[in-house]
Amino acid sequence: MNSTKFLEKLLNIPKTSKIAIMGHRSADFDCIGSCIAMYLILDQLGFKSEVFVENNLDSTLKNNIGDVKLRTASNEVFDVCIMVDCPSLALIPENVLNIFTTAKTTFVIDHHISNTKYAQFNYVKSVSSACEVIFTLFRRKIQLTPQLAKNLYLGIYTDTGGFKYSNTTSKTFAMLSILTKQDFKADEVVHNCVDLVKRDSFELTKCAFNSVKFYSNGQIAVSVITKQDLDNNKVDHDTSKFMQSYLQNIEGVKIAVSITERKKNEYNISLRTSCDNINVSAIAKRFGGGGHIRASGLTLKGDYKKALNALLVECKNNLKGQNID
Repeated sequence: MNSTKFLEKLLNIPKTSKIAIMGHRSADFDCIGSCIAMYLILDQLGFKSEVFVENNLDSTLKNNIGDVKLRTASNEVFDVCIMVDCPSLALIPENVLNIFTTAKTTFVIDHHISNTKYAQFNYVKSVSSACEVIFTLFRRKIQLTPQLAKNLYLGIYTDTGGFKYSNTTSKTFAMLSILTKQDFKADEVVHNCVDLVKRDSFELTKCAFNSVKFYSNGQIAVSVITKQDLDNNKVDHDTSKFMQSYLQNIEGVKIAVSITERKKNEYNISLRTSCDNINVSAIAKRFGGGGHIRASGLTLKGDYKKALNALLVECKNNLKGQNID
């Protein structure tokens, strides 16, 4: 659906509608930033909405998003559910899936090439980030504020790898030049939300480093954080920020696999590559996940060894150049 028709459908819903905004499981900064941005935009346009997340956010990210209440569950039936930065139904967090499936009208705003167009109305544009999609879609409809600009900036910054990835374009920089004219400190946002390492994150990163194993003559690197690691460090989700990018930068590594056992025998998996001829999105799609060619995610359940072996088979097929789409 083109932008004009999509906006027409979205903005013509009744102002009294109960609206839920959600993103993908294991939410990253682009996901959170785009959720908050949608909340702030809808508020400007006269709509009331609520944001739902998989887990409570840490204090630094809460400070960045501002005075926006986040919820983790509801049994209410919403008139409208807006999914942002979520490429497939399988990647909606289980604790809020009922909100999407029971909503009377559903929308998707996304930038993943693997998006399955699972809502009634879908707007998908392959650019740097969901935040860039939202900026482009609503730019002429709203006024930028420091809070809105801050969240959009954070999403774009992180999903471009600090403007290092090939998805960073001249249009991206043009948007950034507009966003940074607002009254917020971009360097402070990046330091507090991205670079700052908390103690639990450091401890989990140590566990992840100690777990690293290599396969296929060093072309595949795998790290794992177990449920026991999470329990020992008294956290309920993976706060180790650096493993994905670190593994893919090791000499000889073509596919980096970061695994977190969120629940017993349930594994959230991130795939990364810096190689032009590797498509980790195709690997993720084989297991109901999705994302980008160079960065994707999925969830597997069951015995760890069986899950890992199945994943390694697909990684090795991709390395051999086989078509696994």
